[in-house]
Amino acid sequence: MQKVLFLLSAWLCAVPAWAQFDPPPSIGKDTTSQDIEALYKGLIETTTVRRTDEKDTILLAFERGDDQYEEAAYYVFTKPGHFAHPAVLFRDTRIEYAARKVDIKTSGATADRAKSREFAGWQTAFNRMNDELLTMRSQQDKVLREKIQRAAARGK
Repeated sequence: MQKVLFLLSAWLCAVPAWAQFDPPPSIGKDTTSQDIEALYKGLIETTTVRRTDEKDTILLAFERGDDQYEEAAYYVFTKPGHFAHPAVLFRDTRIEYAARKVDIKTSGATADRAKSREFAGWQTAFNRMNDELLTMRSQQDKVLREKIQRAAARGK
């Protein structure tokens, strides 16, 4: 019976595979360091995670897609020594090839209210990167369209 209860509790605490691609509901205004730690532990236990350790952050990356659609979810967890620690950022990137649509969203929180300003600056930097990526993608699309038009014109 204890084994069954243990397995049931482990299953209930595990992060479902589809949840990796959704903003974490436990991360928001009233986030605690325990919320951040629980999210990290739940995500790291999945088999599809790619983990990258940096000096003061840990990046967890989840990706899925096919020739029609691509999605990537990135979680950036701070380590002690990071100016916004304890904190987590979540970045969701979705690409629909047929619609030529790219969408990037970032959310997150710090558990230390005294570091809210530093965290906001960190999140703003991510949002700037999002804007740069979208601009770069738009420019690449424009160049590609022009190449296709030139090639089509030569073929006539």
